[in-house]
Amino acid sequence: MSNQHPSPLPNSTVNDPPDPLETWGKTFNTAKPPNVYRFIFQNVNNLSANQSCDTTTTSNKLAGIKSLDPDCIMIAEAGINWGNTRQLRATRKTFFDILGEGSLQTAHNTYATHSRLISGNALNSIPGGVCHWMNKSLTGCGVHHHSDHLGRFTIALLIGPRNQGMAVITAYRPVESGNNDTAVANQHRKVLGTDSNPREACLNALLEQIEWLQQQGYSVLLGMDANEGISDELFPSNGLDLFSRNLAY
Repeated sequence: MSNQHPSPLPNSTVNDPPDPLETWGKTFNTAKPPNVYRFIFQNVNNLSANQSCDTTTTSNKLAGIKSLDPDCIMIAEAGINWGNTRQLRATRKTFFDILGEGSLQTAHNTYATHSRLISGNALNSIPGGVCHWMNKSLTGCGVHHHSDHLGRFTIALLIGPRNQGMAVITAYRPVESGNNDTAVANQHRKVLGTDSNPREACLNALLEQIEWLQQQGYSVLLGMDANEGISDELFPSNGLDLFSRNLAY
């Protein structure tokens, strides 16, 4: 199940926990049936990332999801520089304090260099990025498989009791906007090249991973903020339509 974080309600702040009924709909049953694993994908529009490592925003956003009794939370646009050790540790601690012990897998971004400093510390926040948390019931049968070097996606492999495999992929595809050097697409160009197309490169890299996983016999659960809708085009030449078509065949 997936849903983007809703627009703030009147008189709310970014630190207010979202109302589950407003976020997920009044027909959603928060009581999880037995023998069911619940995977939730959400674009959180940035977790806490600041010099003081105050994780209030992260705590409140996770608290809103916790009420749904998730086994795995797949987060796009985390907004945290996972290469900043203090931010990584503070965020991991908050996940475990709110959701319980388990596993937190992040996609590190190579753009976060030591040459960019804030008051002597590495950048606390950086647009984009992904992570996913799994509880103990899943970590016992899972392994971190791959985290993209540009922070576009992260992959975990789960093995069932009858050796059935499932790949859980959390992905974020950048938008083509923003002129500053930390805009997600511009972060990627610093590695892919100034004339590259980061949006197409993201889909191509993701498709390559998915095709390999399928060849190995894995089912794939993909949660992605692709920043593009699906059209009725019969013969797409690029974008999400072509990506979806290639997956279908």
